[in-house]
Amino acid sequence: MAIPLGRPSTPPKPWLTDNYRRYLESDEWRAVRSGALERARHRCARCGSTDDLHVHHVSYTRLGYERPDDLTVLCAACHELEHRRRDRERLDARRLDGWASKRWGENWASYVDIERASVEFEDWLERRGD
Repeated sequence: MAIPLGRPSTPPKPWLTDNYRRYLESDEWRAVRSGALERARHRCARCGSTDDLHVHHVSYTRLGYERPDDLTVLCAACHELEHRRRDRERLDARRLDGWASKRWGENWASYVDIERASVEFEDWLERRGD
């Protein structure tokens, strides 16, 4: 199990906002989306499919001012898998934080090496059979 480094936080969910929905309906997004599809040669970056393509935000940091590497083209199936993977990573990070907070205290990340914490947490999970 891969544990993302750094303290977990509740990520913003821009796709839930009206502004984001309006952006996805805008001419600006249509142009950005079209460029992403062209760069990807209208193929899924994961499986190569040409069916039901989505332009996925790898990062929302520059929403509305995306760079090419902020986006990737995925088919619907791979897009769903990507969101499941991200959700699993966030859950794993929250589990690590909860475990480490019990072991070392709430501010554990300020004085415990994250790699050490991740290794010890993975060992603990293995001993439990998770």
